Amino acid sequence: MNKFEGLGLSQPTVKAVAALGFEEPTLIQEKAIPLLLENKKDFIGLAQTGTGKTAAFGLPLMDLVDTDSPNVQALILAPTRELCMQISKQIEAFAKFDKKLKTLAVYGGADIVRQIKTLKKGVHIIAATPGRLRDLIKRRAANLEDIQFMVLDEADEMLNMGFREEIDEILEGTPESKRVWLFSATMSKDVRRITKNYMTNPDEITVGQENAANLDITHTYTLVRPRERYEVLKRFISAEQGLYGIVFCRTRRDTVDVARDLSFDGFKAEALNGDLSQNARDRVMERFKRKNINILVATDVAARGIDVDEISHVFHYNIPEDINFYTHRSGRTGRAGKKGFSIILAHPKDKRILRSLENRINAPIQFVDVPSRKAIFAKKLNNLVDDIKRAKPIREVESLMDELNEKTSNLSKEDLLRQIVFLTLEKEEKLVEIKKYSESDSGGDRGGRGGRGRNGGGGRNGRSNFKSSGKNPFHKKKARKKFERSKKKNKKKAFS
Repeated sequence: MNKFEGLGLSQPTVKAVAALGFEEPTLIQEKAIPLLLENKKDFIGLAQTGTGKTAAFGLPLMDLVDTDSPNVQALILAPTRELCMQISKQIEAFAKFDKKLKTLAVYGGADIVRQIKTLKKGVHIIAATPGRLRDLIKRRAANLEDIQFMVLDEADEMLNMGFREEIDEILEGTPESKRVWLFSATMSKDVRRITKNYMTNPDEITVGQENAANLDITHTYTLVRPRERYEVLKRFISAEQGLYGIVFCRTRRDTVDVARDLSFDGFKAEALNGDLSQNARDRVMERFKRKNINILVATDVAARGIDVDEISHVFHYNIPEDINFYTHRSGRTGRAGKKGFSIILAHPKDKRILRSLENRINAPIQFVDVPSRKAIFAKKLNNLVDDIKRAKPIREVESLMDELNEKTSNLSKEDLLRQIVFLTLEKEEKLVEIKKYSESDSGGDRGGRGGRGRNGGGGRNGRSNFKSSGKNPFHKKKARKKFERSKKKNKKKAFS
């Protein structure tokens, strides 16, 4: 028996859910759907990213809107275009047996004229970013007079992104009789303000602990010299076979630099940031979902709305400026019951921030050592042996084996195996030596964080707080340039 049947949904909706392969509702769906269908009250649902919130509000909306009316009856606000598209596509999939239901995603970066034409034809549910919806309202293209349901999805993230003014304006421009459903991963002061100003005696449910991290995620950190941040990231990626993950960076420039360096070092990585056009972003996401690339290097804003359940690792190239972002970042992994890993590349002076973060998410963040070169070699060798054992014969190659045996006849079995291993691990041989920290290493103040590009930088000006040891190639390069500038300056003085 499909357990969605017991939640009060209509038979066509249950049939569509079953056709999509869903049999058991998630906890947020199990608690929210009956309340949203039966009660006429406002609603607050607190649950982490990846817990199925879209279906929790999308399925009841489908049964509650009147498809015989051409007017917009439900409005869903989401922080990014990717999330709007995801919501719209998921509701369309659920409406497989209800051909009358019309949905539309409206967001910046797409043709607004085409969106206006679609609105004029009649739409029942709109999923919109606050900025584009406000533009449509000003053009009198979006009529919100008949709105009965207002959904704020990822409310905390929308407010973190600076949409407070737009949200207030939209809420004030919709009928007072509407029902407001708010879904959020965290309950910040700004989110609480929305609930007090625009909601009346709402039902409230919390799945897990408020502001808590997903228990399916192992939260870890390591301590990193700012100029070795990229090398440390590369070691963690090299140590994991089949890694499928996201590297979160603070700036757009960082995403480009890190993705470029990873590609140069032989990894399948691409950048996702706000500088890309919508078409380019869609292409990158499609390649990531198809696993043509296995590492996405993204900013916090660009990564909102990514709906991929198989992500195994999330790397925090920098600790996020707003600690609330950590929950959203780490929530990209550990989804649909799968285990995930969240790894922070922290500066030794960030220990106090890490402790605050632990208190915020109510979960331990464990120290892990940076994988050593030897440990990476050992893992790669084990994987190589497993791959060799699994390899299937190729008929055309079989006929070439005699020739191969003849060409390698002067090599012993041990020498041949050794050369194959060296060739296979050639990429890992480029891993440079780095300074290792223990869990006890820390400083007093925050300083020395941030940074751009491969070197990672340090502090607000991108300068490292560490003195050059003379062994780091990046320090050598910097010292050489300084010496050359000094020579030119002295030569000018000599001839002046």
